[in-house]
Amino acid sequence: PTRTRATPQPTQSRSSCSARFQRKRRQPIHAPVRHKHRRHPHTSHHHYLREGDPIRRQMPANLPAVVALGSQHFCLDQSDDQVKRIAKSLPWYGPKYSPHDVPSFYDVSGITEDPAVFQLVVDFFVERYRAQGETGPTHIAGFDARGFLFGPPIALALKIPFVMIRKAGKLPGVLVTSGKYVTEYSTDETVMRLGSVRAGDRVVLVDDLIATGGTALAGFDLVDQLGAKVHEFAAMVSLPFLDGVGKIHAYKEGKYKDVPCFTMVDDASIGPEMCSDPPEGTPRMVSAEQAAAMEADIVAKRAC
Repeated sequence: PTRTRATPQPTQSRSSCSARFQRKRRQPIHAPVRHKHRRHPHTSHHHYLREGDPIRRQMPANLPAVVALGSQHFCLDQSDDQVKRIAKSLPWYGPKYSPHDVPSFYDVSGITEDPAVFQLVVDFFVERYRAQGETGPTHIAGFDARGFLFGPPIALALKIPFVMIRKAGKLPGVLVTSGKYVTEYSTDETVMRLGSVRAGDRVVLVDDLIATGGTALAGFDLVDQLGAKVHEFAAMVSLPFLDGVGKIHAYKEGKYKDVPCFTMVDDASIGPEMCSDPPEGTPRMVSAEQAAAMEADIVAKRAC
């Protein structure tokens, strides 16, 4: 039998395919960006931006000057307008409306509830440590609890770990203790998780303010006992009349005298006008049902 070859059937051209089988070319939302130096290893040289894609945020163009207040104590220039803006975002309360019996209790929620000022504070800390390059910190450690507000965004921006220094009884696992120490409020004990920092690490200790230096020194000793080094102690507010920085540098015959302390705002820059005590007779605590009426009453009394 004679073998015959099947006659090939004509195929449809790409243009004649049904529209539903045609591959649609993806169109860029924005004009394509051509990289002059290299291509991204996983994409073409066209970048397609979708709604919600992160955009690199610009850091402050004019950073405040840093001035020396003493040996290894540095602070932002208090005459800078940006620093004044931070200072005027820090209300304080007298003993009657404070959780502790102190003359002035500074409320950092004035910072955290204002996103623009909060970002400014974080940016100033981040740029200080980013400028140090390879000699900068390897870890950020924050004190329970207000150090937890500022430490994590700083650590995230620098892409380094954030470590919690907590009061005793709050952390699980095997812990390293500071031992008992005295603050301006009470006698406390702080702990860190075993293994959170190790020999060779450079740790920035972060808190909302420095007063007598007791809490700070507990952190210094913890980091030191774990074989790491305190790179710097950093705080939002300094209370110079309590000389916390001086006490840190004088501790144990000057064991930490070469460790810098950096503060952002001096309490004198905040001023008496930032006292936020409500009118006389206002109760310290109200129920949720009473909140709206109480707020309206406080506003009305202050307007008189």
